[in-house]
Amino acid sequence: MFFNGILEIAQAGGCLAFLERCLRPFLRFILPDIKDDTETLGYVASNIVINMFGLGSAATPVGLKAIKGMQKHNPDKETASRSMVTFLVLNTGGVTIFPTTIIALRAAYGSLDPTTFIPFAVVSTLFASFVGLVVDRWWNRA
Repeated sequence: MFFNGILEIAQAGGCLAFLERCLRPFLRFILPDIKDDTETLGYVASNIVINMFGLGSAATPVGLKAIKGMQKHNPDKETASRSMVTFLVLNTGGVTIFPTTIIALRAAYGSLDPTTFIPFAVVSTLFASFVGLVVDRWWNRA
């Protein structure tokens, strides 16, 4: 409930629209089914940004709203659309700049410098996202 409230505040304050404008060229390219739905693109952009900062539980309500928005454009309501699958790929291999959970675990177990792995995490999640998007494009080439 808390994060849904934060989401509503961010939407009313124009934060979602700002994020959507910043990521619009990229999102329109990878999510062609919803390229004209600015509200859903805003939710997708918010989800991506929240996941980048390692706040997965905060990204869940936004991701659910993004999927709900994508479902409006889905001709076959029983099967995931191409955009839904691409969004899932982005969430699964999503770029993480500040992995808060791993930092907290390393700190809890006495790591002398719990943030030393961050460059490796950024590179590995960038690579995972890139490979995931390439496979998604290859699999769904039309």
